[in-house]
Amino acid sequence: SSEKIMTKTLMFIGLVGAVISCGTVSKPVEQTVVTFTPPQDDRRTSALLTAAQNGDLQQIESLLDSGIDVDTAGPGQKNALMIAAAVGQLDVAEILLARQITVDARQQDGATALMIAAGLERQAIASLLIEHGADVNARTDDGMTPLIIAASKGDRPMVELLVSHRAEVNQAEQSGETPLIAAVAEGHLDISGLLLHHGANPNQAKHNGLTPLMIAAGSGQVPLIDLLLSAGADLTGVDQDGKTPLMAAAYHGQLEAVRSLIGRGAGVKVTDRHGEDGLMIAAKKGYQPIVALLLAEGADPNGAKRDGWTALMFASGAGHSAVVQHLIEKGADPNRKNAIGWTALMFAAGKGDMSTARVLIDGGADPATANRFGQTAGQLAELNGHRQLADLISERAR
Repeated sequence: SSEKIMTKTLMFIGLVGAVISCGTVSKPVEQTVVTFTPPQDDRRTSALLTAAQNGDLQQIESLLDSGIDVDTAGPGQKNALMIAAAVGQLDVAEILLARQITVDARQQDGATALMIAAGLERQAIASLLIEHGADVNARTDDGMTPLIIAASKGDRPMVELLVSHRAEVNQAEQSGETPLIAAVAEGHLDISGLLLHHGANPNQAKHNGLTPLMIAAGSGQVPLIDLLLSAGADLTGVDQDGKTPLMAAAYHGQLEAVRSLIGRGAGVKVTDRHGEDGLMIAAKKGYQPIVALLLAEGADPNGAKRDGWTALMFASGAGHSAVVQHLIEKGADPNRKNAIGWTALMFAAGKGDMSTARVLIDGGADPATANRFGQTAGQLAELNGHRQLADLISERAR
């Protein structure tokens, strides 16, 4: 759904605290201390992994000379090269690679040493791994790649390294997230520009239809919006619910993003597959400045969904009296009914919202109007235990 910016986390459990997000917040790596429980039946494996963690080159050489398999792995299928990548032990990585360790060995979740290096900004180790044939397009079990990880982290040198070695800029993980989407979700303008320069598709969407532009709009990233549109992003593209970038911006209360998109030609009367437009979305959320802007740009104050709901009904039901006032001032009909005959006043009455009810009545709402079941606003207020409001409505109905 375009109503949420989704967050996905990849953790190299027990090896690194690297977190990769494609949603709204990215947390920095807090530590790179490696801990593991050595298998009781293999002391030499434990010794090798510990030596790799501590950078004990002499011990590593001694263990390998004694015949231990360089590819031996501990819990989670973590080997010495992965640990060296995690803690930044370049010398250890060089020795292990010289001893022909499998450069693309995978730990339990499918992550390789290169992915670990990409997640921790270990550029020197990443470069070394690539020189020794590491697959820059390797994927974890859920489809994460080194480039998606680096893009999400905002690590420009790592991104440059990977794309210079032909990392696929449009390769997506299992939810459809691409490196560009990962960069946009974290607000990395420079990384987004770099990826676009190298051929990233500005219109490649996640499986739920979310495009980079929708994500930028929802997070209010106006410079990213401008960048993406200049690169050919589709202003009219929709997600699986038919929602546009403008609607994403309206939902998240991003006034300047809404203004920017309108300035670029976004239609304010476009509706999603349910018949809901940006004005209804903003009214429902109570974003008065966005409601005012949309109305000023030509949004229909009486536009209705297929079930008859209007922006005024949404605002009234949610108790946004200031939005209700503005809608009425701009021509919203307070007596319009939805498919089952409910008016905006009935929604306010059912909630016991005295303030919104007063605004509606003062704006011309008819207290005597009944819905399809013969109920008036006053009766709905009383049925829901709002006696004071019921009395007010009855008094105004006389």
